[in-house]
Amino acid sequence: MMSLLLSSVKLSAVGQTPLARQVTYRTQAPQDTQAGIADYQSRLGASAGGWAYALGHCSAGSFSACTTTPDSADPAFSGVPDTSCTTSAATATRSTPGDPGYFGWVVTHGSTSGYNEEYQYVVDSAAATATGGAVRLWVTGRAGTSGRYTCTTEEVDIAGPTVETVSSLSLLPPAACTGTPQPVTLPSATSGATYVEIQATGGAGAAGA
Repeated sequence: MMSLLLSSVKLSAVGQTPLARQVTYRTQAPQDTQAGIADYQSRLGASAGGWAYALGHCSAGSFSACTTTPDSADPAFSGVPDTSCTTSAATATRSTPGDPGYFGWVVTHGSTSGYNEEYQYVVDSAAATATGGAVRLWVTGRAGTSGRYTCTTEEVDIAGPTVETVSSLSLLPPAACTGTPQPVTLPSATSGATYVEIQATGGAGAAGA
């Protein structure tokens, strides 16, 4: 099971945009960040074990600990953010998808020739492991027209699945109901076990018992 935590929100507005439009853009931009979060979560959930996507892709252009690169099949998955978010063109991009230095935008509404809404994200999955860990996701949504945007960035932490490991399994021999104790071998202190579970089943009784 994975859990998601919204860590922070950052807003920035375009000073050249008329006030009435700024209000509209500020309302719409956060919705585009949510679309980006949903996109990443969908890709994560569709991968093996609901977590393989985190292990396979990371924004290497932004985080030195990354050992993988952005997903070349996902145009929103950027290696670095567009630092000119509020003033860049609607079709702004750098390099090619999958490269550490790539960034790009995905349009959710409108047209790049007029009003539009877009999102992109960078991902730090260096702490993700096969048995859990965590991913930190920065999603930027923007609303406006080419070169005049209001941008919103949300930082999200996603915890990986919890995996239970059985360190040892002991099958006890059948025992008579005489009250004689049956020894159970406890896991070693280095096994990582946090509890011991004992299950007992009954059998058919003997004649006269």
